[in-house]
Amino acid sequence: MSEAKRNFWVGLFVMSGFSMLAILMAWFGETPSWLGGNEWELSITHVTHLSGIGEGSPVQLNGVEIGRVKRLEFEDLKHPEMGVRVVAGIQKMYSIPVGSTARVFGATLGIGTGHIEIIVVPGTSSGSIPRKNATIPGEMRSIIGEMISKDMVDNVNRAIVNIGDLTEQWAPVGTNLSHILEARTVAQTGEPDAAEHGITPNLSTAL
Repeated sequence: MSEAKRNFWVGLFVMSGFSMLAILMAWFGETPSWLGGNEWELSITHVTHLSGIGEGSPVQLNGVEIGRVKRLEFEDLKHPEMGVRVVAGIQKMYSIPVGSTARVFGATLGIGTGHIEIIVVPGTSSGSIPRKNATIPGEMRSIIGEMISKDMVDNVNRAIVNIGDLTEQWAPVGTNLSHILEARTVAQTGEPDAAEHGITPNLSTAL
């Protein structure tokens, strides 16, 4: 086989390999953006105190993974306190309803990775947000905080207040009980000036 034919078959084999790789990447949704991948960008803005989220963290809509975090950017490099912009790659088959917000959850107790949950407020959806320069607001949330409902917190606070009131009401009862059980002998209560000093017979004297 001549050198020209050999180079031709080698080149054809390499091109076939690249073509097959591109097809597989497209099937599995991993086509890079420079190849015109099957994703569109969604920006989640003004997220403060961001932690536990990084490149590759999943983005979910009603529990279904629809994309992943691509990069993190400051809203303003000169003012980092303004928060972070989370740029996510959303698969083209999914749309984000108008009025949606994002809850950013960090890793629970520092274990594993965090995720982003897109929340759709009932009654506010009127179509999908435009995919060009798509932006929704976001906020940092705690998974443990989500597990503890407001009603539970209110009930605990109410119980603490009730216990405090009950303790205050029982304080005089405890004082009187201590006087009743205080050790007072018959000889002590029989002293001429015992009554003047508040030494009167009690349950201990009777016993």
